[in-house]
Amino acid sequence: MSVLYTQLKPLLGMGARGDLDEAQVTWLKRRGVCGGDRACLSKADADRLVQLRGGFEALAKRGHF
Repeated sequence: MSVLYTQLKPLLGMGARGDLDEAQVTWLKRRGVCGGDRACLSKADADRLVQLRGGFEALAKRGHF
């Protein structure tokens, strides 16, 4: 997940980078609320992966790859 985030960020425009950073903070807070609940952590991580992959898919649709 870290690799996806690190690769995606420089490909985005300034505004979208800010959105990505905000979404990252939101995800980290969500994970923090999970504590040791593995199901909660798995769901939060799976949702974040979908978001990050969606960022790449959006760029691909616009022909940035």
